[in-house]
Amino acid sequence: MALKRPTEEQVIEGILKGSAGATKVILNKVDSRVGHQVRARGYEPFIVGLEKVAGRAAKGKPRSKDAKRFLDRLLSSLEEVKEESLYYAFLLDRVRQFVGGDFSALLFQYSEVDRGGRPRKYSEIEFAAFDIYLRDYMSMRPEQAIEFLMTMELLVDD
Repeated sequence: MALKRPTEEQVIEGILKGSAGATKVILNKVDSRVGHQVRARGYEPFIVGLEKVAGRAAKGKPRSKDAKRFLDRLLSSLEEVKEESLYYAFLLDRVRQFVGGDFSALLFQYSEVDRGGRPRKYSEIEFAAFDIYLRDYMSMRPEQAIEFLMTMELLVDD
């Protein structure tokens, strides 16, 4: 059974409930559409800029000229594309609230989603590198390399 993608309404509802995953979805979508237009000095990428501006305001610090320029560019860019997606209209409304003085409007859940469970015993990058090594230098077919990797004993440092 294939997983269904959440609708835009479900993602926005998730953001309002504090879901870091939903926040990541909308910010990545907005970044891909208008991020290149709103980048300002010190705020790269777009998501980092939004996080810095919101965090600074939450601490009661005044907005810098760069932050004001960043928010102005973001407002005008979102205004142009707001009809394309509910995401853009939602973020546009939140930025307007923020500029109007409601500093909690942009305090989304920015942190990565914690998947829980025990920590991995190996590095995913090292595992992938070993897979490539087995295929390229040991002349194993992909199926053989995967089988070897899945059955080998890992040394664990104690």
